[in-house]
Amino acid sequence: VFKGTDLARGGATVAVKVARRDLGADARAEAETVLRWEGGLLRRLRHAALPRLLRLESTARHSWLARELAPG
Repeated sequence: VFKGTDLARGGATVAVKVARRDLGADARAEAETVLRWEGGLLRRLRHAALPRLLRLESTARHSWLARELAPG
């Protein structure tokens, strides 16, 4: 998880979670599946204690999501 800046949202600070690419094929596939699952869950759920999903990308080369940065 990285701290990033969302230029499309006026420079808001966001959390960017990236699936690791240095894993073996099976572990990498599982990491990408879990990341997509998390993104889908955040997309469906709305609660003040949960960060809002901003973007989910999954291509042949990269899988990542950007979400609101939760303090703490």
